[in-house]
Amino acid sequence: MSNLDDILFLFEDNIYYLENENSLKSNPIKKENSYNIHVDTSSFTLIPEQIFKNINPSEIHTFLGKDKNEYSFQEYFLPKENAYLVWAINKNQLQKLEGHYPASSLLHFSSFLLNDNHYKNEVRFFKTASFIYISAIKNQKLQLINRFDIEGLDDVLYYVLSVIKESDLINQSFDIIEMGTIDGEIESKLKSIFSNKLTEFYHQKPLKLKSL
Repeated sequence: MSNLDDILFLFEDNIYYLENENSLKSNPIKKENSYNIHVDTSSFTLIPEQIFKNINPSEIHTFLGKDKNEYSFQEYFLPKENAYLVWAINKNQLQKLEGHYPASSLLHFSSFLLNDNHYKNEVRFFKTASFIYISAIKNQKLQLINRFDIEGLDDVLYYVLSVIKESDLINQSFDIIEMGTIDGEIESKLKSIFSNKLTEFYHQKPLKLKSL
């Protein structure tokens, strides 16, 4: 993963930085610096390289369901997944980011979950009060990554359990990684559901985000 001092996040038009990961403090934000800005948008997809090279870009844009007059379509290659990540960002939002952080690179937030070391089988998630990203790895291969709108604990549990089932991990030994603000209630519920596991399988990766 990149130097944590070089990472910014954009959630709902607000910029956040990593105040710390455990004891690590970030440097003050300087507009002239180059950052990797991870943008949260619900419109994104991963396309295998071979398919990407043989598909018309307009088909991908249509699939994402965004008006090309209002949205800009971004893409970049993920070597670990051998796939292209394609996503849409509102043009006004893009213009604002480019004006404030001209030397920076824009990435979709899902990259933050994917560009890390993984267990053989795992489900990883990051949530805020209004949305959750969940990725699933089976035999070191990405099965899916998605974003869901949520309203509370029941939604979080529903989507995490759905991803576990959809990724065919239900009968496998797997790890769960919770990123971001620690939520003891979710941990307790998931440990209760998977109480038949003999080894420690729930891991927390605290990431303290601070608004600029």
